[in-house]
Amino acid sequence: MPLLCALVLLLNLNALRAFFVGDDFEILRKVTRVDGLGDALRITYDGNWGPLSYVQFYLNHRTAGFDPMVYHLTNLAWLALLVVALHGFVRRTLPDEPWAAWAAALLFLTHPANDQAVANLCGRSHVIATAMALVALGLYARLRLGRAGWAGRAALLSGSLLAAFLAGLSKESAMTLPAWIAAFECLFCRRREDSLARTALRAIAIALLFLVAALAVFGAGLLVVGRTSPKIEGESPDLGAFLPSDLAVYALISSVPFPFAWVDLPALQRLQALGWAALLAVVAAGVRCLWLCGSRRAGSRAPALFALGLTIAATTLLPVVYADLQLQRRYVFISNVGTVLMAVAAFQALRPRLPRASRVVPLLLVLAGAAGTVQRNDLYRRAGDVVRSAIETALATPIDRLPLAEGGGPSHVAFVTLPRYYGGDRASGAILMHISDLRAALRLFGTTRPEIAYALRCSHAQDYATRVVAGADSALDLIVSFRSRRAFRAALARDADGIRRGALSAELVSSDPDSRVLRYRLTLDPERRADYGELLLYGDGRFTRLRP
Repeated sequence: MPLLCALVLLLNLNALRAFFVGDDFEILRKVTRVDGLGDALRITYDGNWGPLSYVQFYLNHRTAGFDPMVYHLTNLAWLALLVVALHGFVRRTLPDEPWAAWAAALLFLTHPANDQAVANLCGRSHVIATAMALVALGLYARLRLGRAGWAGRAALLSGSLLAAFLAGLSKESAMTLPAWIAAFECLFCRRREDSLARTALRAIAIALLFLVAALAVFGAGLLVVGRTSPKIEGESPDLGAFLPSDLAVYALISSVPFPFAWVDLPALQRLQALGWAALLAVVAAGVRCLWLCGSRRAGSRAPALFALGLTIAATTLLPVVYADLQLQRRYVFISNVGTVLMAVAAFQALRPRLPRASRVVPLLLVLAGAAGTVQRNDLYRRAGDVVRSAIETALATPIDRLPLAEGGGPSHVAFVTLPRYYGGDRASGAILMHISDLRAALRLFGTTRPEIAYALRCSHAQDYATRVVAGADSALDLIVSFRSRRAFRAALARDADGIRRGALSAELVSSDPDSRVLRYRLTLDPERRADYGELLLYGDGRFTRLRP
């Protein structure tokens, strides 16, 4: 649909020039060191094999080098396919309610928690997996609800299985697609003469067929790289330690409406009770919808769509629960499909009982989400500027003149401050870089194996301002002024005993709670001072050099 594709581009225009951040650099470093497309198929990252995403990174680099716009446009092309597939699926399942298809597509497109998978380029695997999973589900829905002949039905089933296979080649969370298909078969395809047992057996049979496509991904992984994914092969973590906190937080982040999409992680953790209440309410509504569908008392397909959305949201979070991953917004990207379907189905079911004025609620949610999406994209643009500044300052070379010749950069780099996120934390902000990401960036642009030292790592780039002054005995003192008491207390609790990362260390000299200022004494190992030369200091969105 041209209009949906145009909206995808319009909402993400301000992200097209955002520079690479976070894990992007390690992926780029890998794709720049392969000899051809065959080698690109064997790329693994963090032990995981996702060839559909990495091959596209390789092709992007071959065609555009390090121009981020081409990489972003590729992400947006997949996002456009995703929202078109979602629109088509809802249009087919609720043919009498054309507004529902547009509401689902636009709510997903403008969900503020989706930024980390779209604007952060390494999140492409989540976008591809979700898009192909929806294509597979949409083709299967057309097969079961349409009136195609035998040849058409065979083509639709083959296309659906192929899309399921490609989804699995992108992200392991798409391996839950057989559960989606089984739920769709039970909820939408039960004939009047069918008993529940017969419907369940048919759903199990078709789920087993799609499970073959998922197992083919494992077979391809074993054949090409000798393994599949350590997240799937590893031992199960202690789920009891995970469930009370992260699951409730994920429920808040992915909720529709979106009031919690801008809330930092500590605040979300304080709202766990609200998250659990929302989860219990959704589960209760899902059970009610299943009863209505099973007893044939549903007056429309809205209860079936709600139950399917609950199935999608629940099953796609299982890999996250299993792997006990660090909480990140991109992990709810695929489950947000289920969240949006539940929201649309709930509004459709309640609409006859609501006043006519309430019918503008979906439009208001879309407008609010669109504003949030633009704002989040701007955070990633600013985060990219910070990362660009770090690389240019460390290598003393403008980014348009990089990469340097192999080994052309410094072998030792010392950062006084190194922020991790911009505009918030890992639940609400844009990713900047971890120390390993910075090392990969310096290796990508010329330095062979840089040794990086840093003295202070504040999570939020906008939480503090820094300056360096002369201290006692010709030492350098780092003055860190925090903009909030929360950030001041967090830094004081984390770094009260001082910090040492490599040859650089910082000892806490004084703290002033009233003015929210911490003073650190910086020390660079005298025997290695000649190796490091100048120190790099972050402040006001950029890095600057100073003599130790």
